[in-house]
Amino acid sequence: MIVDQDPGASSTVSYAGLIEKIEILRSTLRWASKLDRPEIEKLLRQAGALRDEVMQRSHKERFVSAAAAEPARSDLSRRQRRKALIERSFIFEGAFGDNPKLLEALETAEKAAPTGLPVLIDGESGTGKELMARVIHANGDRADRPFVSVNCGAIPDNLLESELFGHCKGAFTGAVHDRKGKFESAHTGTIFLDEIGELPLPGQVKLLRVLEAHEIQRVGSDQSIRVDTRVVAATNRNLRKLSEEGRFREDLFYRLGVIHVTLPPLRERKDEIALL
Repeated sequence: MIVDQDPGASSTVSYAGLIEKIEILRSTLRWASKLDRPEIEKLLRQAGALRDEVMQRSHKERFVSAAAAEPARSDLSRRQRRKALIERSFIFEGAFGDNPKLLEALETAEKAAPTGLPVLIDGESGTGKELMARVIHANGDRADRPFVSVNCGAIPDNLLESELFGHCKGAFTGAVHDRKGKFESAHTGTIFLDEIGELPLPGQVKLLRVLEAHEIQRVGSDQSIRVDTRVVAATNRNLRKLSEEGRFREDLFYRLGVIHVTLPPLRERKDEIALL
């Protein structure tokens, strides 16, 4: 079986070898004569999803390795860490103080920005989660591409799929023309999914499929549309607890939280008042 790998062989080389084997499988399946076409298409999708999963894990491994290789910043004072961020031309719209938890969040965001990996931001209401999402976008290689913000808690359940993935003319009453969804609008850029914890379970399933396959289907259409969109999500809820309670999909939680950024509450950041 192609995924029979040594558990200890987690290097980038082994990832590359596995991806090569997946691509060989995909090529072979395209010309398979003993399988019906629907079975071939299903296996191709599975192989593609596995390839994307391997690539994402490889990216994450490199992110973790790079972070571990950096000199520990705990020996630096808070003012030194803040100054170092500014001197590295770190793009941040607004003012930030020297709260150690906030500095840690900003340093993680700085490392995460160029990777293109999904990021999950959590924190209480008003802590600046969308601002942090914009920081990640502005410091990455998609900075000159669209940044599309979506409040998942403000979309009625019956309009969720249309809002995120678009619809075709005549798909439902009132659909008088074709319309792009938020994912298509954010193509090559970043989509910010705020209040992701409010997304109903059916919507979570559809979002998971997009993250796995990197394609969407407009409501009323059978045609798949490829999307290259970085996902940054945010919540003020405990998604791990929600997943344990069966109210948030565990697989979606781990898919979104490849990199996790936690913002400290405003009551711990009183030093920022003087900067406003």
